[in-house]
Amino acid sequence: MLVIRLLSPATAERVLAATSSFFDLAISAERYTVGQNPMQRRVDHVPGRVPERHQPSVGAASRQQPIRRTVRVRLPLQLPRPMSGNDIRRGGRPDDDARSAIFLLMLDGGRRPGEVSSAKPLARMGSGKLDRSCYGAGMGRSVTLKDVARHAGVSRSTASYVVMGTGRVSAETRRRVQASMDALGYVYNQGAASLRRRTGTTVGVVVTHIDNPFFGELLVGLESTLTAAGYLSLVVTTADDPRRQDDLLKVMREHQVAGLALIPATGTGVSTLEQIRAWGVPHILMTRYLPRHTLPYVGPDDVLGGRLAAEHLVSHGCASLAYVGGRQDTVSRSDRFAGAREMAERADIDLGDVPTETSGEGGRAAAAILLERETLPDGVLCHSDTVAMGFSRAMEDAGRTGEVRIIGYDNIGMANMWIPSLTTIATGSFDIGRRAATSILAGIEAGTASVESHVVTPELVVRESCGRH
Repeated sequence: MLVIRLLSPATAERVLAATSSFFDLAISAERYTVGQNPMQRRVDHVPGRVPERHQPSVGAASRQQPIRRTVRVRLPLQLPRPMSGNDIRRGGRPDDDARSAIFLLMLDGGRRPGEVSSAKPLARMGSGKLDRSCYGAGMGRSVTLKDVARHAGVSRSTASYVVMGTGRVSAETRRRVQASMDALGYVYNQGAASLRRRTGTTVGVVVTHIDNPFFGELLVGLESTLTAAGYLSLVVTTADDPRRQDDLLKVMREHQVAGLALIPATGTGVSTLEQIRAWGVPHILMTRYLPRHTLPYVGPDDVLGGRLAAEHLVSHGCASLAYVGGRQDTVSRSDRFAGAREMAERADIDLGDVPTETSGEGGRAAAAILLERETLPDGVLCHSDTVAMGFSRAMEDAGRTGEVRIIGYDNIGMANMWIPSLTTIATGSFDIGRRAATSILAGIEAGTASVESHVVTPELVVRESCGRH
C-alpha cells in the first residue's frame, strides 16, 4: 500500500505516475479511496517485482517477493520546479506542466504511523549525485532560503528561524533544515539581510597605520569583543591621510555598517565629523580625540602619561630631557609633550623637542640628530615604544649605549623582550579596543548613535632602559 499526503487529486495523479515509473511499480490510480482525512489518498497497488537496485539485503528467495511497504511523505505547500518520471529516468530537465515532489519521496520502512521521513534529494539514476536541475537555473544560480525550505519540507519562515537561531522549532525540524542547507550548499546572504533590516552585523574600523604594533593590539581587543557578540570587523587603513579617510568612510556607509570605530587621520576636518554625526550609527574615536569637538572618545590621558614619563626621568637625576619622535601636528603628541613640559618646568630643567615619524626609523633619525650635537640629553621621552627601540639601536650602533636614559610609550608586547627591556608608559591598547567595541555594541543595542566615552589612566612600567633603580 502506498500512502501519500498530497495537496490535491491532480497532484496525486502526477506523483503516482512519477513514482510508478521510478520504482517500477504497477499502480492502479482508479482504485484509490478517500480516507477520514480529506487530504489523504489511499492507493492499493498491484504487486510488482522490485528492481535490482532497490532490493533489500536479504535472502535470494525474498528478492522475488512483491513490495509490501509503506511510504509516508509530507509535501511542502510550495512544490519545487516540476519533474516527471520520464525526466527522472533520462536525467534531463523537468517538464513545465508537471508538478511533483518526487525528490522528497523516500522508502523508509519501520517508522511509526504518521511520522514524517527525513527529506532527501533525489539523485540522478545511477550517479548518486544530487540533481539540482529541479531548481531551475542549475549551478549558476545561488541557492535561496526558499529552496532550502522546499528541500526540507517546511515553510520559508521555519527555515528562516533555523538560520537565525530564533523561533520555536523542534530539534528534528532544525536538524532537517540544517541537513538541507548542507546538501544544497546554502550560504546566508548577510548583505541582503542587512538591506532588509536597514542595519548590518559589520562594524567599520578605520585606523591610520595597520603596521603599528600598538594598533595591532588595539584591534585584537576590539575584534575579539565584537566577534563574541556576533559582529564582524571591517578594518581599513588611511595612512594618516584625511582625503583617503573620507573615501573609506564613504565605502563604510555604502556597506551599511552597524557602527564605526575611528582613529582620525591628522587634519581631519569639521565636514568629516558632521558626516559621521549625520550618518546616525554608533561611533567612537580611538586614541585621538579632536579638540573643540565632542565626539565620543576612548583612549589614554596623554597629558598624564607625558607627566609620568618625565617625572620618572627626573627622579633618576636627569638635568636635561628631550622628547623624540611623533608628528608635531597630532593631538596625542601635543598632549604628551605638554605633560612632560609641565614636569620639566616644575623641576626647572630643559626639555628639547625632536619630532620625527612614529616608527623605529623615526627613532634612529632622532638619535642621529642628537648625536650631532655637542652634548646628549640625560634622558629621552620617546613618543612610542617603536621610536624608543629605534633610538636605542642607533645609540648602540654609535657605541654610546647607556649614555642616555630611555623611556617609551604604549607598553607593546615587544617592550619587555627588548635588550635592555624597555621602561614605558602602559596605555592598555587591548583594553582601549575592548572598551571601544563595548560602547558601540551598547549603542547598537539601544538604537542610538550616542555612546559612552572612556578615558584610560596610563601607568608607568619600570624596566631596564632608564638605568639602575
